[in-house]
Amino acid sequence: MVGVSDIPCVGKVVDRISDATVNALFRGLRYMFCYKALVDELNSEISKVNIEEVRVSRKAAAERDNGKIIYDHVLEWQKEVKEIQESTNEFSPSWRCIQSLPIPNPISRFRQGRQAVKKAKKVNELLDSGVKLMENEIAYHPAVVNEPKPETAYQRFQSREGAYGKLWDALVTEGSAPILGLYGMPGVGKTRMMEQIWSEAKEKKIFKKVVREDVGSETLDVIKVQNQIAGYLECNFESQDNVDRRASQLKHSLLNKGKILLILDDVWREIPFDVIGIPCEDEISSMGSKILLTSREKDACLRNKCKDPVKITILTEEEAWDLFKNTVGACQIESLQDEFLARRVSLKCSGLPLVIRAVGKALLFASHNSWKDALAQLEKGSVEKIAGIDPHVYACFKLSIDRLEEDAKSCLFLCSLFPEDADIYVRKLI
Repeated sequence: MVGVSDIPCVGKVVDRISDATVNALFRGLRYMFCYKALVDELNSEISKVNIEEVRVSRKAAAERDNGKIIYDHVLEWQKEVKEIQESTNEFSPSWRCIQSLPIPNPISRFRQGRQAVKKAKKVNELLDSGVKLMENEIAYHPAVVNEPKPETAYQRFQSREGAYGKLWDALVTEGSAPILGLYGMPGVGKTRMMEQIWSEAKEKKIFKKVVREDVGSETLDVIKVQNQIAGYLECNFESQDNVDRRASQLKHSLLNKGKILLILDDVWREIPFDVIGIPCEDEISSMGSKILLTSREKDACLRNKCKDPVKITILTEEEAWDLFKNTVGACQIESLQDEFLARRVSLKCSGLPLVIRAVGKALLFASHNSWKDALAQLEKGSVEKIAGIDPHVYACFKLSIDRLEEDAKSCLFLCSLFPEDADIYVRKLI
């Protein structure tokens, strides 16, 4: 007898429908009659995921301890594992006690079996993902944040507004000189003014990136300078000792960053830009980028192709007194009942903010006799002849050091044995 399935085309459709119906029927029967085995299988997979989750969590904790940031997809995996753990509590091993309870009706058994299969599929996917996470990196080092870290808030002085304004205009004016310079004697506040300009430029988003390098020292360490600049650019050198290859790579990294501000602080001599990997004037200008130099000497700025360096001068007598009074504290000055003595000490600081703060902090809470002794030391004390350092400035710093506790003084002298801007570890210092 010929049936519907024997009709061409129609027969194939009926066969497919029949297969789908049979498969659905068998799945339903499996859910209903094998639900205990399905739940046991789910619990077994959950146990495996729990083990993997512990491994990932331990690895993530170790990476955090090393200062790394966990990738978002790892955090998402942990979140999904937690959700699946909470949603499968109803299928916990204690479910085996169901045998002591009345047998669930067929509909309940069907639902439990079907849910167990669905969740087992998701658990298997999480398990596979967890294994892959353990085989690869799950965290990364955060980008180096290059921001000014001044110890004190920038204080504006009327005598310096002209220098600040001139430097700022040169920095933001399109078509102005690409290399700028700021110079002045030690302790006058060059670095602090530079940091304020840096902060303002960052706040107003004038540059895509600001890179600072403390050059310092009379001997230029090209590798060190390259490493510090590259660190802020997240540029990983392919060569550790080939200066030329490193310079080429660093130069292209700087050019690829777009409009940047490169700060070279405490410059003592002519810097070989090409040897380090710093683009030439035309390339800097074409990007809209700027190089800002700070130095003790005007000559050092000129040697580095800065055509019109800005000089930062010492404070006026009244500005110096205001800063000194703010550092020591008005109440402390009043308690001396001898403002003239305090003013004489302030005058000996030569109008240099760094010196004023050092001496002011050294005399905090000091007695009237201590102030008199300090003035006598500044006026009559023997001073060393150090190139570039005014004798009165040396005497002021010597006073601030002499007033330290012996342990603090020893610690300071030990720290001075390390290179400038070195990372000094406490264990090594001890």
